[in-house]
Amino acid sequence: MVYLMLLFISILIILAYLSKRQVENYHQALKELYNKEVVLGIGHQNGIPFPGNATIIILAVDKKSNRIVGCRRLAGIKIWQPFEKLTIYDSYSLDELRELAIYEDFLLNRRAEKLKVNYTKLADLFYRKGALLQAVEALEQRIQKQKIMAINEKRLKKIEDSKRLSFHSLLNEMEKEVEGA
Repeated sequence: MVYLMLLFISILIILAYLSKRQVENYHQALKELYNKEVVLGIGHQNGIPFPGNATIIILAVDKKSNRIVGCRRLAGIKIWQPFEKLTIYDSYSLDELRELAIYEDFLLNRRAEKLKVNYTKLADLFYRKGALLQAVEALEQRIQKQKIMAINEKRLKKIEDSKRLSFHSLLNEMEKEVEGA
């Protein structure tokens, strides 16, 4: 009984160590792709009904050209496997990649579409959004947020400039009144 308990504890320790390595690997993949001129999008797909089908995709898009400059993918549930570098998506535009992701999503969910005719609830169990499509949507949302933030910063700058100008004109009027008195 003691040996079984020791075996169980050692297995838990090994799993904890391998999980920690996988998280470190994830952070390393993010660091490799991230710089100031890049927007990151992350997508994941759960491995339902089979856990071996799980996927994580990290996409990096250049802010100026809206083209993919890097991609990393982790496929499967192998804890010791690092993120692999994918070059097939490099230099795709965001729109081209969205079309590709929609097609991949269609292929992924063909079975769910066939079941939807007779078994709607069962089809919903099999429907899942692909990791690539999720990453593209995350990228589009981040780019949209950054555009809105840039517009708001410009507006705030204009408001601050107008306040500064009106404050200076008020000071000038006060100085004239003091000089005239």
